Amino acid sequence: MEGKPTIIGKKAYFKTANYVQPFFDRLKPFTDDFRIHVQTPEQITLTQQGQQVTTDTTYNRIYIEAVMPDSKYYDDHDKVIGMVMGIDVRKPVVKFYSGALNSACTNLCIFNPTHLSIQALDPETPIDFRPLEDIIKVEDDTKQILEKLHEQKFENNLPRREFLLGQWVNNAILMDWNNGFQPVKISTDNVISAYKSLFIDENSQYYQVGNFVNMYDIYNAFTQQITNMVTKNKDVFSVPEKTLLVSKILQINP
Repeated sequence: MEGKPTIIGKKAYFKTANYVQPFFDRLKPFTDDFRIHVQTPEQITLTQQGQQVTTDTTYNRIYIEAVMPDSKYYDDHDKVIGMVMGIDVRKPVVKFYSGALNSACTNLCIFNPTHLSIQALDPETPIDFRPLEDIIKVEDDTKQILEKLHEQKFENNLPRREFLLGQWVNNAILMDWNNGFQPVKISTDNVISAYKSLFIDENSQYYQVGNFVNMYDIYNAFTQQITNMVTKNKDVFSVPEKTLLVSKILQINP
């Protein structure tokens, strides 16, 4: 709320509160659980008044999750409504989405492209929050999809694992998620890290020891890579698109 107005190039943007306060106002009737991730510019100035020095902060990328704690989907998943904003990217945009948040690992699930709305963020222009109203009301089949992922199983043997790894890496190379503004990709490094957590790293929470592995565990091993990037503050901007892209790479059909 203390983020200052900013100018990038010749384009001016409002203070942060102008953009995010309407989101909070619309979601406060449903929840008081908001998870906030932000990225500031690499360089921050200091303002001195007398002997007091304060940071002169603005926020270029913002990722807010409003968690609906009383609306369990399936297997400890909560409904979540999200807002993502970026002004220091090639085409500044704001995104609204509806998904499910795994309460055990905080991984996000989004399976349906209609659960994501993206619009241009024009300089000195308020955000149009009407798409958020539609996202809040959108019908959801997440529970049914999660159930199917639990039921879809693969043999846990070396030939099958090698086949899946090759398929996933190939899909990651060839596939992206075009949101209408810029394509979003998942790196093959993320695919390999997910594979290692499933079949190599015995200390991983996703490590598979049985004769079969189900798609639910595979999906979470992949979305964990996205969660890790948010936790490390490496990427808070492309979470919804990368989450949708995971389903394409794994060939999950809603």
